[in-house]
Amino acid sequence: MDTPIKRSPGGFIPPDDQPFVIGKSWFLGIGIDTYAHWRQLNNAVRDMEVIYQLLVKEYDVDPDHSLIIRNEEATEDGIIRHLQKLVDEVEPIDKVLIYYSGHGHLSANGKRGSWVPQDADKDSPAKYVRNSTILEYLEDIDSLHTLLITDACFSGSLFRPGGASRGDDLVMEEMESKSSRWALCSGRHDQEVMDGPSGGNSPFADALLKILSENQADLLNIGKVVDQVISASAQHYKIQSPLGNPINVEGHDWGGEYIFRRQISDDLLWKHTQKQDTLAAYSNYILKSPNGKYIEQANQAVEYIQEVEAWMKVSLVHQRLAYQSFLNQFPEGKYQPPASILLNYFNNAPKSLPEELVEAPAVIEEVIMPGLNPNPVEEEPFTSNTNTEGSVFEDFEEVIGIDDDALEALPGLEESEIDSSPAPSRPEEAPDWEALTAGFCVILDAGHGGIDQNGHYVSAPNKLAVHPIGDFHKGSTFYEGAWNRKMLERIAKVFTQAGIPIMVVSNQVEDTSVKLRANMANRYAKKYNRSLFISIHTNFSRNPLKRGFEVYYASKAGEHFASLLAKQVHEQMGELIAFKRDPSNVLRKARFYLLLATGMPAILVEHLYYSNLEDAKLLMEEEVLDQFAQAYLEMVKAHLLAAASEEK
Repeated sequence: MDTPIKRSPGGFIPPDDQPFVIGKSWFLGIGIDTYAHWRQLNNAVRDMEVIYQLLVKEYDVDPDHSLIIRNEEATEDGIIRHLQKLVDEVEPIDKVLIYYSGHGHLSANGKRGSWVPQDADKDSPAKYVRNSTILEYLEDIDSLHTLLITDACFSGSLFRPGGASRGDDLVMEEMESKSSRWALCSGRHDQEVMDGPSGGNSPFADALLKILSENQADLLNIGKVVDQVISASAQHYKIQSPLGNPINVEGHDWGGEYIFRRQISDDLLWKHTQKQDTLAAYSNYILKSPNGKYIEQANQAVEYIQEVEAWMKVSLVHQRLAYQSFLNQFPEGKYQPPASILLNYFNNAPKSLPEELVEAPAVIEEVIMPGLNPNPVEEEPFTSNTNTEGSVFEDFEEVIGIDDDALEALPGLEESEIDSSPAPSRPEEAPDWEALTAGFCVILDAGHGGIDQNGHYVSAPNKLAVHPIGDFHKGSTFYEGAWNRKMLERIAKVFTQAGIPIMVVSNQVEDTSVKLRANMANRYAKKYNRSLFISIHTNFSRNPLKRGFEVYYASKAGEHFASLLAKQVHEQMGELIAFKRDPSNVLRKARFYLLLATGMPAILVEHLYYSNLEDAKLLMEEEVLDQFAQAYLEMVKAHLLAAASEEK
């Protein structure tokens, strides 16, 4: 089901949990050389056409959404009809570029500027297209961005007094996410402009072509183009002064700008799409490359993810009509077998039993889930704080900007005390664990809320997964916060038995704030010479096929422990949890609040994906909990031995 598109004064609001995307890139080109009653021009049509060809070849203007009218087609009626077509067909996530090249007119009192259509009379303004009309259409076109470029005499008369201000200090993504209405005109309101020699280009078009053709950046905002056109004109064409600014009309939000996007190859676009692996990414590929060679795979991925999301909702409702509706929508889908079994079970349940009391059968034949990406893109090491689908980035709302130097200055274990080299073997002497652990403490944290005494899951509603089959925390429902607390208890037990002091900062049930937990950890750390912070989580992705184990860190001290843990998990559980690659591939650097605000080495661990059925089953096995707990213990032992060896 398509998600409704919403608009606000601040521009386009994408559906929840989906990244911002741009829709179709429209172009309306109007060029007039051969006038019925006005002096003929040399290059108006040519200027418009070469600009259009460049935008199609090197930028993202879509030829399937381009409207070109020349000479006799560009009558008053023809221009208005094409402007109205944009009003009728442009959607709120689309962007529009209108390029007019022809005569312009200014009234005798200097107050009214107009375009001159091909059929306009020399002595009558009856068929002129006035600036007021143009501005009304710019308001009515329901686009995210509309850019008007006009190469005509007196074109600067388009700007109203008190025009909208620019937001040059914004980054490109912010400019593009805010709605905009801009104009770039070849001259001031009182200036005639040059047409150029026959067979060439006008000075204005020549400057614009040079800027766009020589640009090497992937993204180029109209504000920068305006500045460069003005600069070029000042150097070479003294008699005309181009103007460019936001237009003071409804639909422009401060800081919004039209962005010229250079094209990328279909292969590269598909690679980016696979790496994101989300519904929005595949939908964006279909939008940007409708004839691409990966279009079939993209359509299949969209259909599959939509089916998965529908199944998740149906599983939560758990009623006969919901399963019937699901089967009507996806009669041959991958979840058809369990949906049919459950529907049949409802149909055969006692009529007197309310549907909400009908329990799913204990055993349902497992559904084999085909992969979205038969040849997945090799994941690169994570080095930024960009929000990534299916990762722990969804877990924290608050991220603070403490740099590494500031982090090292906080109390706790100094980076200089860490040595990542392996501990030397000492077979001749058993380690003195009491001495090694003296002054050392492990501070444990479990993410999200748990299950209260009434059996209610106290956490955000998105911190759970409903599977087609399985026996988890409540039927086939897996509660992340509940599992995190069980893992914490297992780790605490192993550490306590080994004589390693532990402190816990998370509440047994409530989902307390990250600030409170970080402050508690820092207070506990002051009681010890050395400490380690561990935040325990399990991962979620909209793609139910995504699996794996990941460790996050923010500083080099944290990376040391993350590497040790990854090595231990890989050695002890690699085959069991589909962890067959180099351990370093599961390390992720991230600026999460808990990693930055705790003044000690800190790691945040994602123990598999509870949104994946196979991983969820593993997480419920007692043996897996024991193996994870043992890996933590071996991590700490390896560190303590290495630190002791370094001291000697």
